Amino acid sequence: MNHASRKTNEMKFRQGKGFLYAMAMPTLRAFKTFIAVSESGSFAAAAQRVALTPAAVGVQMKALEDVLGTPLFVREARGVKLTPAAHAALPRARRMVAEYEDMVEARQDARLIAGSMVVGSITSAAAVLAESVLALKAVYPALNITVVHGRKSELRNKVIAREMDAAIFVETAGRLGDELDWQHLYAEPLMLVCSSVHGPHISAKDLLKTQPYIRFDHSGATAPMVDQMLKKAQVQPQTVLEMNSVTSIVELVRKDVGVSIVPILRSFAWDEDTALRLVPMPGRVFERRIGILRDVRRAHVNDALLQEMRRRLA
Repeated sequence: MNHASRKTNEMKFRQGKGFLYAMAMPTLRAFKTFIAVSESGSFAAAAQRVALTPAAVGVQMKALEDVLGTPLFVREARGVKLTPAAHAALPRARRMVAEYEDMVEARQDARLIAGSMVVGSITSAAAVLAESVLALKAVYPALNITVVHGRKSELRNKVIAREMDAAIFVETAGRLGDELDWQHLYAEPLMLVCSSVHGPHISAKDLLKTQPYIRFDHSGATAPMVDQMLKKAQVQPQTVLEMNSVTSIVELVRKDVGVSIVPILRSFAWDEDTALRLVPMPGRVFERRIGILRDVRRAHVNDALLQEMRRRLA
């Protein structure tokens, strides 16, 4: 065999190795399928979402498990359950798919809003966020937004870790990364809440002196403000219970279990509830500020969401 023939055969061999390696590597579609399986809980349901057969989904997931070197699913009678390795891989898969979609979107019309994003929210902002997401979806059908509820610290950390594209929570001090942006949305005043069985002639100070007190989360951002309000009123209420859910506290107050000082959640219309009284505290009005922490790399989508939310909050 002459030198030219050997060189040609060597090139074919290398090309063949590269082809086999490429075939073994998971495609972006495989990661999209992995995300669909994790969200739907079965290969069959995921197959409908990604336009494949259940068998093809199974082949893709087996190939992905082989490449990652670990099982991703535990097969059960009615579907599959994610392994710890799958839970660890899922945020990275979502980020990879999102970044790819961002690259594709950047080459398209700047007015086009499309792709996938995950947005977190505390309870008080859930309604306006859901309404805004539905409105955007109607205008931009190629946009897919997943809404996740959680507590402030959890949501903030997930945006910083890039596991979420944005999150709505109570404003806190602390340095933000260069690729993060904070935008104020609205404020919630702190007031004393009591059952309407206590007439309007009874002051906030008298209610705090005579009624059991339900404390709202002493470790939260509002705790120092509540302490200042109680100090200004010169009263030390008898705490019978502490809870970290404003809505749960208000339900107990409605049943006259006690009184409480809580943020008046914007979306709940408690001022129109005939079973409740909202009583201003003496002195300065304290309020907690609600905003949205955003990943600036998804600015075109985040800006559309922020604009829609502000329109609804106006």
